[in-house]
Amino acid sequence: MSGSRTKSLYRPQTQHEPSQRLTSWPMVHLLQRIRCGVDRRRLLALGLAGLVAVLTNQIVANADATTRSLGSSERVVIATRDLPSGHRLESGDYTFSTRPLAMFPDGVWQGNPDGLILTESVLANEVLIASRLGAGPFGLLSDELAVTIPPPLAPPPLEVGHQVLLVTVAAPNGAFVRPATTLSTGRVLVVSPEAITLAVPAQVANSVINALAVGSIDLVLTPG
Repeated sequence: MSGSRTKSLYRPQTQHEPSQRLTSWPMVHLLQRIRCGVDRRRLLALGLAGLVAVLTNQIVANADATTRSLGSSERVVIATRDLPSGHRLESGDYTFSTRPLAMFPDGVWQGNPDGLILTESVLANEVLIASRLGAGPFGLLSDELAVTIPPPLAPPPLEVGHQVLLVTVAAPNGAFVRPATTLSTGRVLVVSPEAITLAVPAQVANSVINALAVGSIDLVLTPG
């Protein structure tokens, strides 16, 4: 009886138990390492997300500070395409936008520019400046007058809006008496076979007329 009880207390070991004991710890260790790796990646992702949020907030704050430093924003007129000098503005040539005025030169045009004539060429996305817009007849500016001269003997190929130099040569009685001198700048308003009408600064209009009385005026085309 005691022998049978002693025998029942000892269970023979199966052949699979040793291999289960050998593989159970490496598997647990591997799972722990995987879990630790996942945790590290999560922490890294959270850290990167926090850093991006901080940087984004800083960029927005700096942009707001820059905008405030530029002063108030008001409506401006922006060209939607390249426009040549002498072009009469229409609704499709421009758009309105709100920008800080401190970003631009003085004299930004803020009204409706329909019908105004460009006195200088304008590039796409450029803000319109009052000094480049003619509101009077032929697009005359407030400080300009229109003068008409006979076509020179060999004028350059002129078009409305071209910028020119008025060069005078005094030649009473047909005798050349002095070198040619630049009298003024001008802008072409009208071109015809009989005459050329130019916009010139108001203060030199009389000088142009006097120069015509004693000589002739030639025109030199400029890049403007």
